Amino acid sequence: MAGLCSSDSPQPTTRDQDPARPPPLRVLTGTADGDAVLRLAGEIDLTTTRSVAAAVDRCLRGRPARLSVGLRAVTFCDCAGVRALRHARQQATAAGTSVRITALAPPVRRVLTLLKATDLLNAVVNGTPAAGRSLAASPGPGACAEPVSGPAR
Repeated sequence: MAGLCSSDSPQPTTRDQDPARPPPLRVLTGTADGDAVLRLAGEIDLTTTRSVAAAVDRCLRGRPARLSVGLRAVTFCDCAGVRALRHARQQATAAGTSVRITALAPPVRRVLTLLKATDLLNAVVNGTPAAGRSLAASPGPGACAEPVSGPAR
């Protein structure tokens, strides 16, 4: 079983970025039992959707049978975030990969329900990625230990 690794996206910097403030989004990718695993933590909004798309691209490179998307630690999701999740699902379907959403956080469930995003709600399963197995965090090739933060460029 392979572990999760932090995103290898370049880190945007801004002059007014507060180092004490947590990054808006942390992206972890990896594999478990042949499935691609994507875990998101923080905010999925207009400023972070490109990071989500880049992570999905990385997950689908190996043409996995399934992509498990963990949203337990998502604290905010807006319409742009829902579009990013829908786009991820469309990319996976085009690649012949099934998608399941695991560990749905209440803020995400609420916005999906309000937007009547049944396509995404139908992908939700109870449980955790890889049939309840915990995934150890271990950097893989090309991984970095830094979280994705700020708007992607």
